[in-house]
Amino acid sequence: MQSGLPPATPLATSELSLRVLAPARLGTSVVARGRLLHARRSLALSEVSLIDGNGRTLAHGSSLCFILPSLSPPPEPPTALKPIEQTEYDTPDPWARPPEGTILAQEMWDRMSGLEVLRARITDELPEPPITRLTGLRPTAAAKGEVTFTLPATEWLCAPPRGRVQGGVVALLADAALGAAIGTTLPAGTAFASVDLKVNYLRPLAADGREATARGTVLHSGRRIAVASAEVRNADDKPIALATGSAMILPGRAAALASVEDPYLVD
Repeated sequence: MQSGLPPATPLATSELSLRVLAPARLGTSVVARGRLLHARRSLALSEVSLIDGNGRTLAHGSSLCFILPSLSPPPEPPTALKPIEQTEYDTPDPWARPPEGTILAQEMWDRMSGLEVLRARITDELPEPPITRLTGLRPTAAAKGEVTFTLPATEWLCAPPRGRVQGGVVALLADAALGAAIGTTLPAGTAFASVDLKVNYLRPLAADGREATARGTVLHSGRRIAVASAEVRNADDKPIALATGSAMILPGRAAALASVEDPYLVD
């Protein structure tokens, strides 16, 4: 969207929608290709396709943004660009380091229900997964059909402009809560695969280091499909985003979906 805007013109994400077609496999690269569809005085619309290294489409999404009034007066362009200051570390960038945390073996999912797994994570009876070590995302409360997740809103999660958590991270928090809420309704030995996610953004999430909270609630749980919602709030309890999503229930399938060529083709 930014590629179609004039200088000094900010925008604010209003809506993000994602349709998930297949899981990304470990060890592969994923490419996101975005395309601007519409940009007028007040609204901009774009779409994105996520494709793996084999050319397989994993997901398709779209986003709607409000175009805000141009900054007045616009900032003066720099006369000369200064080199970006680089900080030297003794270790590689976080994404390049060996993953920390533990991925649960399938035997745990075969033995424990989704609610039992989540409660064991909260009480530290089960180890933290890698995504918790990377982002700080963690569950703090769980009951059947209802969960709470928190995420520290740090500048590690920012994209331009500075001081604002990237919208996709807010979607991550919402998706974790509503997905886990669906998981709490499932018995042992039952996997689920996300089908879609829609997020409506209400205000930016400030990167102030404090914790944002997402509360997920199951709205419907059937034999094949479950639907849930999540509300994201900042540390001052102000609403940040509302999300809804659905998942396909897959009894007898591996939790990682790694052994299934197409997890959405249910027998």
